[in-house]
Amino acid sequence: AKKEEVEVVPKAAPKSKGKKEEVEAAPKRKAKKEEVEAAPKSKATKAAPAKGAKATSDASASSDGLPAAYAELPPLPEDRVRYSMGSLSTRLRSKTRDDDFVAKTLQQLYQDGILHTKDDDGFKAYVSTLRSLEYGGHWQWAVQVLGEMRDANPDVKNEHAQVCHHVVISAIGKAELWQRALEVMEDMPSAGFKPDFETYQALATAVSRNGQWQAALSLIVRGIDERQANHESYCIAMMACARENAWEAAVALLAGADDTTAHETQKDEILYGIAAYACMQAKQWEAAVQLFADMKASKIDPDATCYACVQSACKAAGKSEIADKLTKQMADHGMREEAKEILAESMIVLDTPEMRNPIPIFAIADMCQKEVGVLKFVQSRSKRGDVDSVLAALESFAAERKWLKVQGDEKRILLEKTLRHGDRIVEMGCYVGYSSMVMARRIRQLGGEGSITSCDVDAPVAYIARAIHQWAGIEGEVQIRVGAAHDWILTGQLGEIDFLLLDHRGTIYHEDLHVAEDKLSEKAIVWADNVLHPGAPLFLNYIDVQGYTIEIHELQEFMKEGLDDWVVICTPPRKEDRKKWVKDDQPQEFRRLSAEIDAISWRSQSHSVDWIGFQERVSPIFMEWKKERGL
Repeated sequence: AKKEEVEVVPKAAPKSKGKKEEVEAAPKRKAKKEEVEAAPKSKATKAAPAKGAKATSDASASSDGLPAAYAELPPLPEDRVRYSMGSLSTRLRSKTRDDDFVAKTLQQLYQDGILHTKDDDGFKAYVSTLRSLEYGGHWQWAVQVLGEMRDANPDVKNEHAQVCHHVVISAIGKAELWQRALEVMEDMPSAGFKPDFETYQALATAVSRNGQWQAALSLIVRGIDERQANHESYCIAMMACARENAWEAAVALLAGADDTTAHETQKDEILYGIAAYACMQAKQWEAAVQLFADMKASKIDPDATCYACVQSACKAAGKSEIADKLTKQMADHGMREEAKEILAESMIVLDTPEMRNPIPIFAIADMCQKEVGVLKFVQSRSKRGDVDSVLAALESFAAERKWLKVQGDEKRILLEKTLRHGDRIVEMGCYVGYSSMVMARRIRQLGGEGSITSCDVDAPVAYIARAIHQWAGIEGEVQIRVGAAHDWILTGQLGEIDFLLLDHRGTIYHEDLHVAEDKLSEKAIVWADNVLHPGAPLFLNYIDVQGYTIEIHELQEFMKEGLDDWVVICTPPRKEDRKKWVKDDQPQEFRRLSAEIDAISWRSQSHSVDWIGFQERVSPIFMEWKKERGL
C-alpha cells in the first residue's frame, strides 16, 4: 500500500491546556502486512483490493439477483428448510465459524430474499447481518457485504444504509485495524454518504480500541468542527485518554466542556467521572481530589463510580484520612463503601449485536438487581465458553438462593428427549436463559442444524440473559427478542415454528398459542411448562376444545421440595379441523382459578407465599379435569 493510503491525516488538533504532544495527530506508521491483505478466502469471494478497506465488491448480480460472488457455490435445494432472518444472521455471531460456513449463510440470506435493497426491511436485514458479522469477528466479510449492498442499489441513501457503514467501521476497529476503519469513513462521500455523529463516534471508538488516544482526540475535534459531535463523542474521547493514562488531556477536555460547540455537551457527573477515572489510572490523587472539589463547587453530585475513583486514588497514594472521609460520605448517601467492588462492576459492559452501543451493567442494575446477581454468580462459578459449567452454575444458584426457578433434572431430561434434529424453536419466556442453553446444547448434539429464538418482555433481564449466553459461548445459536412473544409472531419475523416452548405467564398460554397456530409447521410440537405450578387452566381447556393430541408428564419441581408440576406436550390438529375460538367462551371455574393464579404469582414477586398450600387447594381441579379426559 502507498504511504498516503495508510496514514492518518486529521484535519484539526483539539484546543486544550494539555501538552502539545498529547493532542497532536496519531503517530504515523506503515500498515502491517495483515492490515492490507486480501478478504476471506472461500469459494464465494475473490481477494479484496489491495488499497485498504474501501467498500467494493465483485457484486454484479446473477440472473436470479444473487451477487455473482455466491453464484459459484452449489445452489441451495428448493425443498430446504427456510429460516428467519434473525435465525440466519445469529449464526454469523459465532467466532469459530469458517469462511465456507459464512459464505453459505450469506448465500441463503440472499437467495431467500432476505438481503435486498428494495425497501426498509431489506436494509434492516443488512444492518442485522453486518452487526452479527462484526460480533463474530468476520470484518472482511462485513466489508464485502457493505460493498454488495452499495452496488445493488447505488441510488439509495437512507438511514439504515448509513448505519451499515458505522457497523463496518466498528467491525474493522475490533480487528485493531484502525487505519482501514478510517478509510471506510473517508470513502463514504464518494458513495453519497455524509459522515454524521455516529460515524465519528464509531471511528473514534475503533481508534481508541487500538490505544491511539491522540487520533481519537483529533477525530472528535474534527467532528466538532463539522458540527457532528455530541456528549457521547466527548465521552469516547475522554475514555480514550483515560485508558492510555493521558490524564491531562482528559482533564483538559473536561475543562472545555462548557465552551465546546459539541451538541448538548456540558460538564456533568459522567464527564467528571471519566476524568476522575483517568486521574486514578495515572495515580494522580491530587488531581482527582481537585476534580471532586470542583464538582461539589459546581453543585454536581458525584455518583458512586466517581466517589470510588477518587477514594481508590487516595488509598493507593497512602492518603487514608481523605479516603476515610470519602467512605463516610458514601455511606451517608446510601452508597456501597467498597471502591474495588464498585469499580469492578462499572467495568462490566453488556455488548450484543442487538444494541447500538454497549451498556455498563450498573446502568440497569436498579431494574434487575436479582438477575445481575445471577450473572455475577455465573461468571465467578463457571468457565467461560463452557455451556455445561454455566448450566451447573445456574443450578447451584437455584439450590443456594431458592428463588430462581429453572427446568432442571426431570424437566431438562424431558426437554432434551423431545427436541429433534433441525427444529426451528421459539421459546416464550427466556428469563436468564437456562432452558435456551439446554436446547442449544442439545441442538449441537443433534448435529447443529436448527434455530432457537427466545422472547422476553423484560428488557433489562433480556440483557442479562444475553450476557449469560455470551459467557456460555452460545450467542451464535440463540437470538433473544425483547417484547411480547405474540407481538413478535404477528410481525412474521420469527418464521415457521417446529417447536414452541411455553414458559412465561401460564394464564395467557392459550392466547399466545392461538396467535402462533398459523406459524406452526406440519410437524410442530407445543411443549408447555408450569401447567400445574403455578398453573395454566385456560390453556388446558383451549387445547382440549381445539382437539390437540395431549400428553401430560407429572414431574417433581426442580429444587422445590413438596411441589409438583405438569409439563404438557401436545400437537395441533390439522388447520382444516381447527375450531373458531371465542376468547370469553371459557369455563367459569377455570377463569376464576386463572385470576387466583395471577394474584398469587404477582404477590410472590415481593412477598413470601405458601405455594404448597395453594397447590393442595387447587390441584384437585386439575386432577379431576385430567381424569375426565382419560389422560
